[in-house]
Amino acid sequence: MSCQNILENVDVFGIVCKLEFEKKGRFKTAFGGLLTVLIVMMTLSLTINEARLLYDHSLPRINSLMLYKKYAPKMDIDEMDLRFGMGFYDTHGKQFDDPSYFTFTANQYILDKRTNHKGVRIDVPIELEYCEKFPNRFVTSNYNYTLDAKMSQMNKFFCFKNQAGSSEGSFSLDYFENMQINMVKCVNSTSNIPCKSKEEIDKKLTGGYFEFYYSNVYLNENNFTNPLIYHFEVYFTKLDSNSYKFVDVYFKTVNLTTDLGYIYENEKTETFVNFEYSKESAIIGKNDVIIDFHINSSKSLQVMNRKYMKFTEMISTIGGILNVCIIIGAVVTRFFSIIQMKIKMLNTLFYFDVSATGILNNNDPNDKMSIQNLNREAILISKIKKTIESNKKYTMSSPVPPDKYLIINDKSKFYITLILIY
Repeated sequence: MSCQNILENVDVFGIVCKLEFEKKGRFKTAFGGLLTVLIVMMTLSLTINEARLLYDHSLPRINSLMLYKKYAPKMDIDEMDLRFGMGFYDTHGKQFDDPSYFTFTANQYILDKRTNHKGVRIDVPIELEYCEKFPNRFVTSNYNYTLDAKMSQMNKFFCFKNQAGSSEGSFSLDYFENMQINMVKCVNSTSNIPCKSKEEIDKKLTGGYFEFYYSNVYLNENNFTNPLIYHFEVYFTKLDSNSYKFVDVYFKTVNLTTDLGYIYENEKTETFVNFEYSKESAIIGKNDVIIDFHINSSKSLQVMNRKYMKFTEMISTIGGILNVCIIIGAVVTRFFSIIQMKIKMLNTLFYFDVSATGILNNNDPNDKMSIQNLNREAILISKIKKTIESNKKYTMSSPVPPDKYLIINDKSKFYITLILIY
C-alpha cells in the first residue's frame, strides 16, 4: 500500500459521497407527500391535546402511603377544619333535648407523664352551645350543607362553642390528650333543674339514638384548584337504660402534596383530617352516664402525592409517537417509491426529452442534445450486441486467448442486461 493510500484511509475530512437524481437527494412521490400531510395533522392534533392536558393539569398521578407512628400527630379541630356536633333522637326519631332528662358535657382530657411518673390528669371544660348559633360553621364554600338542612337537623344539637380542642400523643407513652363528650342522666343532687323520675328518664332513653355528625373530606383527583370536597357523615349508636356506651372515634391526619410546576417541581402541601375507624363497647351496670364519647387522633398518617404532566414529558410523548409514525410511513411507502423511482430513471435514460407527440424537433437545442445522446447510446448498444454474437460464434470454433476477450465494464453490463431482456 502506497503512502498516498495510507493517508487517504485516515482522512477524517473526506466529503460524503451523495447521489442526486434530478437535483434532489431523495426521490419523492405524491403518495409519500399525502402520508406526510396526514402525519403532520395527527402530530398537530396530538400536540394540542397534550398541551391542553399540561395547561389544565389533567390526569394526575396519585401515590398514597399509609404510615404508622407510635405517637399520634396533633389534631387541632379548628386549624384542620374539622366540624362536628352531637345530639339525641328518641324512640320516635324526634330530636330531643331536655335538661330534666339528661345533659351534655365536654372536656379536654390531658394525661402528662413527663413531669410526674404517676401521670397528671387534667380535665379542661369545653363550653357547649346549640349548633344553630353557628350557621357559618356549616354553610361555607367547603361544605355542602344547605341552610334548610342545618335548621332541620341541628336545632337541638350541640357544638363546641369556641371551636377549641385538640388530640395527640399516646396513652401508653409520656403524653396523651383527647376530647371527651359525656351524656349524663339528670340527677337532682347535681342539677339546678328539677329532674324527671328515674323511670321516666329510662323510658325516654331506651330505644333512643345518640348521633355524632362530623365533616369528612373526599379528594377529587381531577380538580386541580379545589381538590378537597367536604361533606358530612353520621355516627349512630343505640342507647339502653341498663348500660352505657363507651365509644372511641379516630381521625387520621392526611398530608396532600401537589406538584404545581410545569417544568421544575414546585410542591405545595395541605393538611386535613379524615375519619378512620371507631371502637364501641357496652358496659352493663347502674350508672348515671349514658354515653362516654372520645375523639382521638389516629396513629396512622396518610401521605398523598399528586403529580401532573410536565413540559418535558409532553415533548417526549409527541416525539416518540412521531418517530413511530415516520418508521411506519417509511415501511409502507418503501416498495411503492422504489418502483416509481426505477420507472422514472429508466424513462429518463432511454426517452430523454421527447415531446408529448413523440417527434423530435431538430431546431430545439435540447432535442438536438437528446438526438446526439440517443445516437451515441444506440451505437454503443449495437457494438456490444455484435461483439457478443461474434464471440459466441468464435468460441464455438476455436478457443480465444484471455487477452482477446472483450473487456466489458459496469456500464456495458447494464446495457447487456437490457438487450437480453428485450
